[in-house]
Amino acid sequence: MSSSPWIGLLLCAGMVPLAGGGVSADEGPGRERLEKSLRKVAALKSLAYEAAGEVIEVDPSQAPAPAPAPGGGRIAIAEATLPDPATFPRKKTVRKGRVVWQRLADSDDGEPRVKFSLVGNAAVSALPPVKPAPAPAKPKGDQAEGKPVEPTEFPLRAAFNGKVLRIVNEPRQVVEQYASDEGELPGFQAPHVAALLLFPFATAGTWLDDLAPGTRYRELPPETIDGTPCSGVEVITRVVSDTEEQTGSRAASPTVMIRVYLDPQTDLPRRMATSAPQLPGARQQPLFTMVDFTRLQPDAPVDETGFEVALPPLHDLQEFEPEVQSTVETGEELPGVTLTDRAGKERRLDEFRGELVVIEFWASWSPQSKLSLPGTEQLHAEFGPRGLRVIALSLDVEEELDDARKFLDAKKFSFLTLFDGSDFAEDLGLKTLPHLILLDRTGKVLYQHTGDSPKAEKRLRRKIVEQLSSKN
Repeated sequence: MSSSPWIGLLLCAGMVPLAGGGVSADEGPGRERLEKSLRKVAALKSLAYEAAGEVIEVDPSQAPAPAPAPGGGRIAIAEATLPDPATFPRKKTVRKGRVVWQRLADSDDGEPRVKFSLVGNAAVSALPPVKPAPAPAKPKGDQAEGKPVEPTEFPLRAAFNGKVLRIVNEPRQVVEQYASDEGELPGFQAPHVAALLLFPFATAGTWLDDLAPGTRYRELPPETIDGTPCSGVEVITRVVSDTEEQTGSRAASPTVMIRVYLDPQTDLPRRMATSAPQLPGARQQPLFTMVDFTRLQPDAPVDETGFEVALPPLHDLQEFEPEVQSTVETGEELPGVTLTDRAGKERRLDEFRGELVVIEFWASWSPQSKLSLPGTEQLHAEFGPRGLRVIALSLDVEEELDDARKFLDAKKFSFLTLFDGSDFAEDLGLKTLPHLILLDRTGKVLYQHTGDSPKAEKRLRRKIVEQLSSKN
């Protein structure tokens, strides 16, 4: 999917939205108020606040198994026998914390850069279903004895110092670490942390422009937050699906809603309410997640030590490389491999030694990798005459090869296409497509990323320009 990075972080936090009606398109007082607020946020050198919110979710891990439909042979599940989600156990998560942001100088590409610190806690409680199941399972443990189940509480600690993001995962006794080469806040998968972060501080002035075409806005009646009536703005947008990218049809693109309530004196956000993505035609009302921001201190004093997270005793360090999902590390040489080009000729990867090489792993059954190939063609057209070798390596096998060849014929790509890459990709530990690797002239991995994002493309282009400009 393609969407604003801020929307992606809200999805990670379990905080994104549904559809509404009676709104104006791409303009109106709602958008104007929100833009005014974001300009003020973007002008702040720092921001400190207390954040608190809770979410109640169905707990599918405890759901009863669906009853099989009667009949011989292969078991089929009849729609009428599927369990009612209202009978599933639920869980309530309460998150609280103090957050401090500090703005840094923008990157060379004009992207906002920040530091942040979070200290807080999360408590998870078991809740009964909305309605009892027809045949409830026999209770176990404390529930069978009639004892109340105490909430599971654990501390939250996270900080980004402009270079490294560290998140303490206390239940697993692990510190997750994400590096950032460009100094921009890296993506991460920690919903308890993400829920408490006021992401407009990190992306103020940019995320509205990144929303899907047709995004709509409307003003909402005031709600009282910590004793202050705050009027709201509702943003209705879409997370653009692969199907929409390929066909232009919005039938498979979920609609998301973000409700932002603004302080009447400072115009700063005081509440953000979001819900789960809603597919077109869906009738159920999703549960909203709300986070309130109180005790806001614009341009607050900053303690630099708060942006560092030490490794607690008995905790392991788990390093993540943003946008890379492979077992290959920078500086390594790829193993020798023989592949086949479109004419059936065998080609060895090491025959391109001495050239700067981009290899994109793709497959006809991967919509996202097919969508990325036109951008790869642009790289070939722009940098090929200057010495860049561009290779698209297909993972298709057997009958899939016909689909791959038809797609390539239809698009008339001019870069080199190689096949028989399935085993090679497995040897490299690739799990997601597309995956792109840039090799220097000695055949060593200079850069790689998984997926397709504007930030990754900028980093790739910068690396290519640097290498082509050098004489070595």
